[in-house]
Amino acid sequence: SKEYLAREKVFGRILIRSESFWTEKGIHLLLGKEVVSIDPASRTITSADGESIGYGDLIWSAGGSPRRLTCSGADLAGVHTVRDRSD
Repeated sequence: SKEYLAREKVFGRILIRSESFWTEKGIHLLLGKEVVSIDPASRTITSADGESIGYGDLIWSAGGSPRRLTCSGADLAGVHTVRDRSD
């Protein structure tokens, strides 16, 4: 990620796997989708927008929040929190 931020690598080079890898493996990623419930008996999840999505195998990778600095100087110009590509 540091190399991307320093403009030494393009974004696609820092990904763990390319999008085509997941597609070729038959894995469907639902990035940025907020899951509000999981029903393991019926093998479905419900998203925040009310969509019910069935699954065969489920890997749930919950996002986190960046830890912000609490030390002196954390509020100075040029100090940033980076969580995603838009940051």
